[in-house]
Amino acid sequence: MCYLCQKCSNVVPKSIIASLELPEIYSVKASAGNGSWAKVPWIAIFNKLVTESVQSGFYCVYLFRAEFSGVYLSLNQGIADKRNKFGLGRGTW
Repeated sequence: MCYLCQKCSNVVPKSIIASLELPEIYSVKASAGNGSWAKVPWIAIFNKLVTESVQSGFYCVYLFRAEFSGVYLSLNQGIADKRNKFGLGRGTW
């Protein structure tokens, strides 16, 4: 993992938790890439009763434009766990 990616994954969540004084029920994760810089860096806030991963459940996430000219707050839904369990969906007509 590159130095900036590692800093983003470690420092950013701790800073957000400290500055917002989030209760224990919430966790924060961030990623600027895994090995190289991501096209869409993100910071997600999870309610631990729902999910603690971008793989499943729903969560709030800040998505950054690649050139950092904008940031978007989004409510996302992870489906990777369902895709792994049930496979890719096929539409029937």
